[in-house]
Amino acid sequence: MRREERSTTLAEFLSFHPISPHGENKELFFLRCLLFEKPGKSFKDMRTVEGVTYDTYYKQACIALGLCKDDKEQEEVMTRCGGKMIRQVFASLLVFCTPQECPAFLERYLKPMAEDFEHTLGLQDREKVSPIVRATVLSALKDLLEQHGRSLESFELPLPDYDLIERPSPMVITHQGGDRL
Repeated sequence: MRREERSTTLAEFLSFHPISPHGENKELFFLRCLLFEKPGKSFKDMRTVEGVTYDTYYKQACIALGLCKDDKEQEEVMTRCGGKMIRQVFASLLVFCTPQECPAFLERYLKPMAEDFEHTLGLQDREKVSPIVRATVLSALKDLLEQHGRSLESFELPLPDYDLIERPSPMVITHQGGDRL
């Protein structure tokens, strides 16, 4: 075979390498989506949609072209959930619907996912989720994701701090007058 007959385009090259919209190769994933949808003369051209040149993120151009969705549908589903089920729904959304920014998605729904743990630990009146409860939520999510063969890391989410979970929670000492010490 002559060399020019074996010529491989960038789109063909990218189609041979498995990549996902999460992890270290996510920009490559979105570039591949763009290459299959529209021709481009340059990387800048690939990021330009209807005269708007997006930063260095190909994902923004993919959203503008309608190749991938924003998180509105996932957010609507999350607002309808409650109790323990919310963590299961969150894990399912990660695995099957892949929100655009998983760490931001986690932070947005951490408090609702933590409510039952906060109640159990007597920490439900706090504005922010305590580090112990955060670690417990992450541990529960880790277990749910592992049932699907996935990990927190595959969605760029932090690992639970097991040192916090394994330590007993501090006792609340009550003064005779009923004040917490």
